[in-house]
Amino acid sequence: MDSKDNAMKQLMIAVAVVGVLGASSAQADVSFSFDPLADGANSGQVSSYMTNLNGSGVTVTDARVDQGDWNGNASSYLWTAGGSFGDMEISFDEAVSSVSFMGYIFDATRGTDFSLKAYNADYGDGGWSRYIPNPDAKVDTYNWWGGDDTQFFSGWIEFSEPVTLLVFSNSGLHDVGIDNLRIEGADIPVEPVPAPGAIVLGAIGLGFVGWMKRRLA
Repeated sequence: MDSKDNAMKQLMIAVAVVGVLGASSAQADVSFSFDPLADGANSGQVSSYMTNLNGSGVTVTDARVDQGDWNGNASSYLWTAGGSFGDMEISFDEAVSSVSFMGYIFDATRGTDFSLKAYNADYGDGGWSRYIPNPDAKVDTYNWWGGDDTQFFSGWIEFSEPVTLLVFSNSGLHDVGIDNLRIEGADIPVEPVPAPGAIVLGAIGLGFVGWMKRRLA
């Protein structure tokens, strides 16, 4: 390999490095055990805990942390503490594509014993809110049945489109709980924001490209 061929190879490597630095997508896989939260922690404290782990905003309403009433689970978990419709809401500033969780039915009802409703980013349009979401924004509904004090695993749920609001409830009469919630962020390309190290490497790569062009001229 002569000097020009070798120089050209180095040029291609430098360009590839710069290209890799510019590639980015928004996707995260995060698990929430709720264990660091104390018994009785309110929705605001849960929101802060989830936001810190997630790296982007999470808002929780109508939920509270509890311990001891979930048979076989001595750790902290979320339950529908006092939502006016027997539910609790968790919304994400950045959309999620899939979830899994442990669920618990404290009291069975005549209707659905445990329900998860997922909504897209339009859930608040047209005067609707997180408490009464826009029905046109509903993406998917999942239901489970069981007797009093029933624990179950949801399995891995993949939504049909990106979701920003999750509503957990039963028939609106009694309470349900969740634990070990896991989410996966929607794989949505974003404009890259290079870290300082990436900027330096990019500048070095571009400088090398200019030098090689002059060398090969």
